[in-house]
Amino acid sequence: ISIITTIKELLKLNPLFKEELQIFLGHSDFTEPGKLADFAVALTTAGREELQEILGTFDVQDRIDKTLVLLKKELDLSKLQSSINQKIEATISKTQREFFLREQLKTIKRELGIEKDDKMSDTEKFQERIKDKEVPEDVKKVIDDELDKLGVLDTQSAEYAVSRNYLDWLTVVPWGVNSKENHNLAEAEKILEEDHYGL
Repeated sequence: ISIITTIKELLKLNPLFKEELQIFLGHSDFTEPGKLADFAVALTTAGREELQEILGTFDVQDRIDKTLVLLKKELDLSKLQSSINQKIEATISKTQREFFLREQLKTIKRELGIEKDDKMSDTEKFQERIKDKEVPEDVKKVIDDELDKLGVLDTQSAEYAVSRNYLDWLTVVPWGVNSKENHNLAEAEKILEEDHYGL
């Protein structure tokens, strides 16, 4: 009776065993304890040595007792697996729910004009950086091409990140800002000698 009860509990946790049980019921009889023990042990994930030990036990009561121990282990494992799966599903559901809510919030904010999407923010940031700079024409063309590319790429793609980094680099260069050149070698030597004697 304990074996049958444990099998029923296992069936609740693992419906895959139902098919095996139906096959067993079609070909066997629960009134034969030895066969019931053999079937029950086949439902477990026991190792070959443990299975051989049970199949080599000829005393029916001993065989049933050993089978019951393995079934209880299997039941504990199934309960643990079920618990882990439920926690994972709950976490995934929560994460998905939060993701969808965040996306909806972003969309609502964009529609209301409260928030700009990442793409608009990036584009405006780069345009603002070069607005007052004397950018050479060939560089300006490269920046414009990259901004156009940025406009059509998915913000989550690797190419978007590469293009954004390239624009970031291009727009922080101090275009048109030149320092006054000093060709005085004695002055240069003096400056270098202050920190690096013997240069």
